[in-house]
Amino acid sequence: MARRGQDSGVRVLLVSLASLLIVAGCASRPPGRESSGAVRIVASGDTFSLALGESVRLGATSLTFATVAEDSRCPRDVTCVWEGNARVVFVSGDGAGRLEIPLNTSARFDRRAAFAGGTLELRSLEPSPPAGDPRMYLAMLHFEAAP
Repeated sequence: MARRGQDSGVRVLLVSLASLLIVAGCASRPPGRESSGAVRIVASGDTFSLALGESVRLGATSLTFATVAEDSRCPRDVTCVWEGNARVVFVSGDGAGRLEIPLNTSARFDRRAAFAGGTLELRSLEPSPPAGDPRMYLAMLHFEAAP
């Protein structure tokens, strides 16, 4: 009989500990990332950051940082002959109306694209390679509506 009571107490302790770890994991986020749950609204003339997987709203159109398709940029503290390039893909919409917008960090490739009645420009992508955890990518963008 005493054994059954001990088993029950251990189970309660384990369930409590597991619940605490789950809550702590849900509450944590990488440093420098704000999470309000609401999609931010970006206005014309705004420069804004977007984390991998994060979305913003430009007028009636949403924009999501989908992936870094390529990252051949020169790592920090290394001297390179070529600057390299990161090709970043953003998406708008879903299903049949899905639009992919690839932008680049190198000026030799498209850094700007027509989007939502204006121009979307990729200003930078952090961190420099090696990124380590790709979820830490942060794109700096600028949106300017057409006059």
